[in-house]
Amino acid sequence: MKYFKNIEEKIAAVILVAMISIVFLEVAVRPFGIALGYLTEIVPDLFVWLVMLGSAAAFNSGMHLSMSALTDKLPRKAAQVIFFIGALVTISFLLTIGISSLRIIHISIANNETNALGIPQWIMSAALPVGCFLGAIRAVQFMMRTRKSATVNN
Repeated sequence: MKYFKNIEEKIAAVILVAMISIVFLEVAVRPFGIALGYLTEIVPDLFVWLVMLGSAAAFNSGMHLSMSALTDKLPRKAAQVIFFIGALVTISFLLTIGISSLRIIHISIANNETNALGIPQWIMSAALPVGCFLGAIRAVQFMMRTRKSATVNN
């Protein structure tokens, strides 16, 4: 289980290296008249995966933007209640978007493959539901770890 603790960060790091490598390769071979433009088709899709995995990783470490000006001035119990309500709203939002975005995958399966590389389109479309579900799981984990404290900062 320890291996999965920061799995989003590990996958995001691989994606970032892949994105940089693809763009660098495209620019490096351009002066030689070699066109690798088809490779850059995947970069925007990888960026979406990077953002969604990074968002889940931020939930895991409690690094998402939060407004603590109000809760810092409240008594400990009240701050805990506000934090809990905020966490539940966030988790509900992520689950709603995740479930709703499953339809995107269904539509993407019908659209078959990307134009240049022939990659199944559903793989690229899966970033949103996967990111939302991972984010919801990580938000629950963070909420459970910090439920005793009044602040969200570790």
